[in-house]
Amino acid sequence: RLAGFDTLTSALEYAAKGTTGYNFYDAKGNLRSVLPYSRLRENARALAQNLAGFDLPPGSRVAIIADTTPEFIELFFACRYAGLAPFAMPIPVNLGSHAIYVQQLRGMLDSSQASIALANLDYISFLEEAAAEASHVKWVGTPGKLGEAPSKEIDFLPNHPDEIAYLQFTSGSTRTPRGVVITERALMSNLQGIVRNGLQIKPTDRSASWLPFYHDMGLVGLVLAPMVAQISVDYLATRDFAIRPLQWLRL
Repeated sequence: RLAGFDTLTSALEYAAKGTTGYNFYDAKGNLRSVLPYSRLRENARALAQNLAGFDLPPGSRVAIIADTTPEFIELFFACRYAGLAPFAMPIPVNLGSHAIYVQQLRGMLDSSQASIALANLDYISFLEEAAAEASHVKWVGTPGKLGEAPSKEIDFLPNHPDEIAYLQFTSGSTRTPRGVVITERALMSNLQGIVRNGLQIKPTDRSASWLPFYHDMGLVGLVLAPMVAQISVDYLATRDFAIRPLQWLRL
């Protein structure tokens, strides 16, 4: 089914009935992990109950450092199941710019007024430093720590098309990154245009990407669009592509 859904979670509920999903490869082209849409639905709903345990108001912002991992996608959808608005934050371009990177994260946390901030073990120290003086950030942790947090039973009510689906931060190339509010309605309209009119997706299609998940094309075009069309995606991390670009073509 080529999109035509009201919200991201309704699209995932449909995609989870099939066998397709996300595949993650290492720098040598070996399959590292697999996340079928069915397991994504299961894991995201479980994490949504952990998020619900924080009793945040609907639409509260959740910051996620977006490494190319299954955990990022699970957290992103968990936010939507919990009625929260996620946004992706970049990973550092190089580790020599520690202070600049922390300052960038701090600016995004402040401008979004994020309530929760998440990062995997590779980047959690940067995030903790950035959030240290942010009183609006109630909790900082890893996906694993979130999974251990007290959960709260919630009724998984459908999201509304006018809800905020996520925030997309500008690249910051010419000015401080700014968060753009993307509604479910706007996102689903965009996704339908991509898979129906732009790419004219067929059931036999699949996709491969090295784009970072915090990039708008990486997130919308290569994470969300394949899901609303129920096709599979093969990922190579951006840093691995930069080192071995030929690996992407082999993939």
